[in-house]
Amino acid sequence: MDIEKLTDIQFAQIYDALIKEILKDPIKNFIKAKGFMDFSPTPAQTVALKTIFNQELDPFTQFDVYQEQFTDDGKMDLNTIKMTETELFRYMTGRTYEYGINQEDYIIINMINLVVGRRGGKTTLSAMMAIYCAISTNWKQYLSKTPFATVLVLSHSRDFSDEVLELIRTLIQESPILSRIVNKKKKNTTSTMNLVTPWIVDGKLQKSRVQIKVGAASSKTTRGVAACAVLCDEIAFWNLDENLKETDEKIMKAVRPATKQFGKKAMIIKLSSPGIKQGVLYGEYQKWQEGTLPKNYVVFKAPSWVWNTILPKEEFIIEWELDEDGFDTEYRANFVDSLSNFILPEFIDMAVVKGCQFRAPDKDGTTKYYGAIDAAFKSDRFTFSVVGYDGVRIKQYVSKGWKGSKKEPVKASDVAKYVRQMCREFDIPWVAADQFAFQPLREIFEQYGVILHEHTFTPVFKKKIYFNMKKLVHSQGIDLLDNPIQTKEFKELVVEQSASGNIKIGHPGGGSDDFADSMAIASFLAAEETGQSMNTEIVMPVKDYGIKTDVNGVAFTAPSPEMIAANGDYAEYNNVMDNSSNYVKHPETGRLVRIEEVEDEIDDGVQFSF
Repeated sequence: MDIEKLTDIQFAQIYDALIKEILKDPIKNFIKAKGFMDFSPTPAQTVALKTIFNQELDPFTQFDVYQEQFTDDGKMDLNTIKMTETELFRYMTGRTYEYGINQEDYIIINMINLVVGRRGGKTTLSAMMAIYCAISTNWKQYLSKTPFATVLVLSHSRDFSDEVLELIRTLIQESPILSRIVNKKKKNTTSTMNLVTPWIVDGKLQKSRVQIKVGAASSKTTRGVAACAVLCDEIAFWNLDENLKETDEKIMKAVRPATKQFGKKAMIIKLSSPGIKQGVLYGEYQKWQEGTLPKNYVVFKAPSWVWNTILPKEEFIIEWELDEDGFDTEYRANFVDSLSNFILPEFIDMAVVKGCQFRAPDKDGTTKYYGAIDAAFKSDRFTFSVVGYDGVRIKQYVSKGWKGSKKEPVKASDVAKYVRQMCREFDIPWVAADQFAFQPLREIFEQYGVILHEHTFTPVFKKKIYFNMKKLVHSQGIDLLDNPIQTKEFKELVVEQSASGNIKIGHPGGGSDDFADSMAIASFLAAEETGQSMNTEIVMPVKDYGIKTDVNGVAFTAPSPEMIAANGDYAEYNNVMDNSSNYVKHPETGRLVRIEEVEDEIDDGVQFSF
């Protein structure tokens, strides 16, 4: 049968019959059905789906599930054990399974929290749930003032949200039934996808409009929206994004009213690998453990290997060997007191030029240099860093430190003499410094012909310089000198979040970040000034999707840093797409922004193109 050749009323009759079957068994007739999602959920995913759809779990059939164990020599390993669906439910929720047989016992589950380790497949399953919510109900009967219902996809950055929309778009277009309901009369953009679902009401055709919309998480995104479903992607990390101006608590307060007109039919799905013990996701996880969440909530928490049984266990063992501390959050799915390894240690090692402690000025005269100090006089180090940008990448040339004590503090005059010498050699007109003792330092340095520029070290500024540093390191756009103390400081950087949502990035208790601070400031100044002009040639042939990339497939000429660095986290670089046609230069700032956002408020945070 050619679906596209059917009349609207003929298709509506077929669609009506299919939806009735889907509602009887959503897993069999929608999730697994070849004409729809054509997806085979893992046992853990099946347990979650059955719970959401109020299907009884199987207490008898056993499935293979990985369980973490350690060998006699202390190495992490995964061994297979047998678990039934009811045992999996208890493992992932901490609750004993009870099935409501009577109608009065049935509770509609429409608030779903998935706390799952990375590469668990939670985004794919959530995208399918969002599509189900969009197409399985005639939303027109709930709409009065707004012309359509909205499936809202929120993430900490717009580009992350776009990736979820592309997944949803692909799932819809690959379904012969769902591809018919795409509203071709409305413009489908990188931020929206429009659907029209047909319904037979009192023997007549009725059409219900649904819009799937993506955006960066903010209360502004939800304004005026009638949301039948909301996907909160990686919500545990919303507060860590350098461009986010609101806490996750404030955003969710704005999200909930957007769903009210749809009552129990609306669905909010929060999905994330866990982060700091703060914020909405952690708060609801605590309430779930205490048993104080409303009955329409369910919270699943599972390691990556339980949720996704397709990946070989060797991949998880390798990740544990690379980063034992980060593994606890990233793959075991445990909340932590703070996020260590803010910049991935293995990427820091890749950025360090082994054996190089100092780099002389380039002789070609094309490199521009930037200097920064981090002042200290007694117990901490007074540090000075010089970086340069040669039109291709940022490189560190100087990493110098002075260590003082209470009896013999660092002499600012000694530092000023050295900085003056380096400024002359590298032709640096001025040096950046924070507000710490700035006025007396400026007067001392001026005596030696060095001009200091003050950069107030607020939490916002520190977020900017360190997120910039993170992107440079993770995209391999920077060369670091082989300074063991500096390397250690970058690897030990800690992110801490207060109850109000404020973010602090710095050294752990008993540690230091003196070299890291001066290097981060200098790199930030270089990236800020060069910004859009940074380009890197392809080192060797790769599948580049029409844009220049490095050997890993990381795009350097893309208009958005999130596209190539996933805000610093691991990214599947072999799937980089060229989205440059979606961007234009803002007429006032000259920055690259999305075409549809030219007239929107432009974030004054730093943006770079690689």
